[in-house]
Amino acid sequence: QAGAKDVVMSLWSVDDNQTANLMSNFYKEQQNKKEYKKALKEAKLKMIKQNLHPAYWSAFVISGK
Repeated sequence: QAGAKDVVMSLWSVDDNQTANLMSNFYKEQQNKKEYKKALKEAKLKMIKQNLHPAYWSAFVISGK
């Protein structure tokens, strides 16, 4: 209703440091002109490559178009 086409949200509480890590990667990917869903996927893949537990990255989803 406020005009946001997409919303990135967490389905459960996640460690602050790991959330900052994911969001930093997400925004870097998004600045490369990627759609939100592609940017989030790339950010998650970076965390997977770091062997981080899925609890740190799998909580984040995109709701929208």
